[in-house]
Amino acid sequence: MRESYLIIISAQILSLVFLSTIHSQIKEKEIDYYNWFDEITGAENSNLYEGILSVEKYATLDKSHEFFISSEYLKGNIVYDEEPYFNIDLKYDIYEDEVLLGLRSNSQILMVKLVKERIGEFIINERRFIRVNDGEDRNPNTLGFQEVLMETSFFTLLKKHKKIKYTRYKKSRVFHKFVSSDEYYLAYEHHFYNIKNKKDIIRIFPEYRAETNKRSLESLRKTDKDKYMIDLLHIVDSRLISDKKTLQ
Repeated sequence: MRESYLIIISAQILSLVFLSTIHSQIKEKEIDYYNWFDEITGAENSNLYEGILSVEKYATLDKSHEFFISSEYLKGNIVYDEEPYFNIDLKYDIYEDEVLLGLRSNSQILMVKLVKERIGEFIINERRFIRVNDGEDRNPNTLGFQEVLMETSFFTLLKKHKKIKYTRYKKSRVFHKFVSSDEYYLAYEHHFYNIKNKKDIIRIFPEYRAETNKRSLESLRKTDKDKYMIDLLHIVDSRLISDKKTLQ
């Protein structure tokens, strides 16, 4: 049944998913102003640094880590309490689904864990993440921060970055290894669909089965899952646009 592949989400979640990014609405001169203001007042004196003091707590193996892309701080932007901040040192802890800020060198604190509920969205390494609220959806797999891979007038493709922690013992010490286990979701017509492959997309859009099956993307699925999903959904989006024009 088609219904078995969907998770109903609230209008609150959809309104967040389909909101245009605040950073895209701010002109370049306004960004310069915010940066200038932070330099004068000190970003650490702003609401942005109202969080929980934190330290890294896992000794890891094989150069693995719990963070997005790198265990080092990356430059990014963030919307916190509906206020934008730019060129901030960020870490995104995938395992615990938390955003961490680096402090200036003259600070004695390693990092600050932000209050998740106050984060609207953030960009790190030029990748955009939004926060999905709980609302009516109580499935923990869909909540928290998700990366926006593709956004059209019909749907939004989201990626939930996840990492699994494995524990090992070496010479009476505890070490951890983190392995990625990502999931993909499609927000379409007031529903969240968990999608893993072409079959799942065809179940959502059975009328476009022929067009979707024309593309052989199996090798891409194994080498670049993000692009695999995006390419498949570009086919669907093109058909949705075509059908809409036909009805007009």
